[in-house]
Amino acid sequence: MKRILLLLLLLLLVAGCSQVKESLYDPVDAEDKSKVEIEVTEGMGSSELGSLLSEKKLVSNQLAFTTYLKENELDGNLQTGTFLLSPSMSMKEIVETLTTPTGEGVVQITIPEGYEVRHIVELLKEKGLIDDEKAFYDVLEKGEFNYDFLQGVDRSHHLEGFLFPDTYEFFSNASPEEIVTKFLDNFNQRFDEGLRSRAKELGLDISQAITLSSIVEREAADPDERSLISGVFHNRLKEGMMLQSCATVQYILKERKPILSYEDMAIESDYNTYINEGLPPAPIANPGLASIKAALYPDDTPYKFFVLKEEGGTTHYFAETFEEHEENIRRSEEGYVEEESQEESGDE
Repeated sequence: MKRILLLLLLLLLVAGCSQVKESLYDPVDAEDKSKVEIEVTEGMGSSELGSLLSEKKLVSNQLAFTTYLKENELDGNLQTGTFLLSPSMSMKEIVETLTTPTGEGVVQITIPEGYEVRHIVELLKEKGLIDDEKAFYDVLEKGEFNYDFLQGVDRSHHLEGFLFPDTYEFFSNASPEEIVTKFLDNFNQRFDEGLRSRAKELGLDISQAITLSSIVEREAADPDERSLISGVFHNRLKEGMMLQSCATVQYILKERKPILSYEDMAIESDYNTYINEGLPPAPIANPGLASIKAALYPDDTPYKFFVLKEEGGTTHYFAETFEEHEENIRRSEEGYVEEESQEESGDE
């Protein structure tokens, strides 16, 4: 009789352990759909990865993770790369994600510095990451994103300036919210406390700092001129002069016209810095880190004017006075004429 009771007790214990183990494989929080980025590096073992997942509250504990891998003979199948996981995922779903080669279902995309939101949306659509542009714009305008740098930002401009240019990897089935969150997380990391403090020193809020950075990004075709061009704009702002940035008018036109007409420069728009003082209401592009730093750390220069040396070129003539600027414009126009004459005659 005692042997029978002992056997029954053992069976109950085994059943109980099985139930406990199965519960450890359930989602940590089935209601929490947030995404956590996990990077698996070369040489990272299952125990180390399990500890990381436990620390991020994605699995119940490290032992449950390593046990699941061994039971399913998957401990040698872990892939390197960056993965998006959620507390709402079961152990099975997490392990399947981590053991699936990252080349499958992952889209890599590079956002160049100076791209406008409309260009980014076009690129995302081209890569198959979005199919409903309107839905994506709705997320940009109305999606719930908890970042302090967005406080006071007019979201009707679709987060122009805050979709940080970089190379990204997205899952092919990523939602618009997940895509935008990744852009904003990157901006939050790159626009660090040092840059925020510097913006305050200059009397700029974050939106104004990024707006100025976007203008520098679009005007400085030559990277070596970024800080110098920034210095010109700072001088003009200090003296109450209009910025008269061609890039702001190009933003209105949605066209990169090399030479603006007088009609272009007279367009009625809050973005037209030929007829409005100060900065435009929002960024005109998404600036890279180099242009942000240039905007916040301008060269100490007496210049207040600049003009391209030649059509299609990347460098500028700079001037301190309007008279000097007029002379530079004349030199620049002569360069255009000379270039056209050489093309017509076949000269190099």
